[in-house]
Amino acid sequence: MSNKKKYPLTLSTEIAEIRALEDDKIKFVLPGKNILCAKDRDVNSKFHFTVHKYQTMNDGTIQVFVSKKPTSKDEVGTEKKWIYLDQFKQAFLSWKSIIEAYNSLNNIFEESEHIQYIDSESKRKLDYALEIIDKALDNKKTEENKSAIDSIKKDISSLREKLDTENKKSITSKLESILNKIKKIGIKFSKEFLSEAQKEVIKRIIKGGIDLGKEFISDLI
Repeated sequence: MSNKKKYPLTLSTEIAEIRALEDDKIKFVLPGKNILCAKDRDVNSKFHFTVHKYQTMNDGTIQVFVSKKPTSKDEVGTEKKWIYLDQFKQAFLSWKSIIEAYNSLNNIFEESEHIQYIDSESKRKLDYALEIIDKALDNKKTEENKSAIDSIKKDISSLREKLDTENKKSITSKLESILNKIKKIGIKFSKEFLSEAQKEVIKRIIKGGIDLGKEFISDLI
């Protein structure tokens, strides 16, 4: 006998309608000994809506025993209670709307936990590398590229001023922008402007304190 024929038709109909609401926010899993089990798709979440059993009252109405987490938008605990079948779908939709609301929030909590700042030594090395690049740009200035180089030098000056306050992601983004602008105007640094030791400092910064994920420095020198 299929599971749908284990329960009263009215209950099986409600279950089928609720299961049809599966989407990218919630999923239905094998209920085991339960009747229905819906879960938040977030792998780190313990939110769920579970129907454990049902009972038929003396007047013929049906009740289902439900546990859900979170209890409401104001409480993240677990609630267990009997509810009448005619209230079942609305109870599920209320729970689902809370999951949707959570998942529509900006990832401010996750992002704040993963914000990284470069350490003092890496800041010192990066500041030194930016100073080297800034001076090397002066030696590469021509009438044709003067305006572009002056703009890049302003970006370099701005980044150096913000090394103590900007996070690693922001610094990396600004450094990528500067190096891209240098590449765009076709400037190629050489030993004439950057010693082997100075170039090695820059490479260590990129590989260590700041991970650009691209070989910008290698392309420049």
